[in-house]
Amino acid sequence: MSVTALRLKNPKLAWPDYFNPFLLYSNSKIKSFRPKLRFSFRSGPFTVKTAQTSDELAEILKLRHQIFIEEGLGYSKTSQLDFDKFDLQADHILLIDNATHTVVGTYRILSSDWVKSFYSSQEFVTDRYLEVMRGLKLELGRACIKKEYRKGTAIHLVWKGLGRYINLTSADYLFGCTSVDSQSYSDVQDLLGVLGESYQSQIFDVKPRFRFRFYPEQSGIKLYQDPSELIPPLLGSYIKAGAQVFGEPAYDRDFKCFDLFTSMHIKSMNPKYKKKYIQTETE
Repeated sequence: MSVTALRLKNPKLAWPDYFNPFLLYSNSKIKSFRPKLRFSFRSGPFTVKTAQTSDELAEILKLRHQIFIEEGLGYSKTSQLDFDKFDLQADHILLIDNATHTVVGTYRILSSDWVKSFYSSQEFVTDRYLEVMRGLKLELGRACIKKEYRKGTAIHLVWKGLGRYINLTSADYLFGCTSVDSQSYSDVQDLLGVLGESYQSQIFDVKPRFRFRFYPEQSGIKLYQDPSELIPPLLGSYIKAGAQVFGEPAYDRDFKCFDLFTSMHIKSMNPKYKKKYIQTETE
């Protein structure tokens, strides 16, 4: 694999968007983006790198809007961007199709080296976890891959990018919210039952904050007969790699899904995953 840099085209605003205050504000904020770490490498027809310019961040936010808002929720924001306050504090891994020069996958990373507040702390009480788990922590989030690329190669390369980032930062822990595409509390409880107690923990008193609590009596409708069908590929990969789910699920009313607080100690990572995605990055 060879190292390369790739500059994406500057996104242009359509004429009506000049009158949208939120869009103008978002674009002015996006232009202030600065990366914390930089890397780039090629693998076959793809480039894996961290976002290095505001233009690249804008491409990421448009991809996230397409997947999380248009595909996931069935509507479109005027801004065409999935943007929040954490995006400017984070690094972002990009997967780029070299043939089309488009971003087809991404991962957002917040490092405890540079920030003190995290996205997952909005949904969960994480004070005890962040205090006790000493060492450098990386919060992973907003992971997505364009629909036509959702196969082994793309997912593998995004994980390779994560492995590169872990090595560059000498990270000790990975954590964050992992979404389950269901609004049924019963389904999510069944899913946790499938995972088993060995992949769950009640220590550190991790629990949903008041706004994200979901009471069992609010949903008794089971949407899935086989709860294993509910396990999203990302959660499945985390569990196989050695992650645990902490506390009860939180209900994200904005995105109409349940979130699980997941965490993994790098030293305890499944040796197969460590060799494939982390140790090879040091060679």
